[in-house]
Amino acid sequence: SNGVLTPGALGRLAMTCGMTGTQWALASPLPLELGGVTVTLAGRPVPLVGVSPGEVIFQVPWDATPGPQPLRATWLGRTGHGINVDIRPGAWATLALTHADWRGVDEGAPARAG
Repeated sequence: SNGVLTPGALGRLAMTCGMTGTQWALASPLPLELGGVTVTLAGRPVPLVGVSPGEVIFQVPWDATPGPQPLRATWLGRTGHGINVDIRPGAWATLALTHADWRGVDEGAPARAG
């Protein structure tokens, strides 16, 4: 397994594709496709929060089946190599903070209000 996800939580999948910008979901319910990107968990499309050339942020479905599950990203019909994740209801999740341009928040680039 390449990680643990819990139903309802946000997940992050690193990917490399040819898109040139970042796109965010602007409405609810969250879309299943954004910027030509789709993600499947156990073969089912998952809601997307944001996509960029290097990663996709998605929501794990509330009814995701517990246990090891394949996770795959597709961009414009090209499916990347999948990974296996472990779905665990009630598992702790870690949320990474990033700037709007996806740089990590750290001592050299601290988060700022506004």
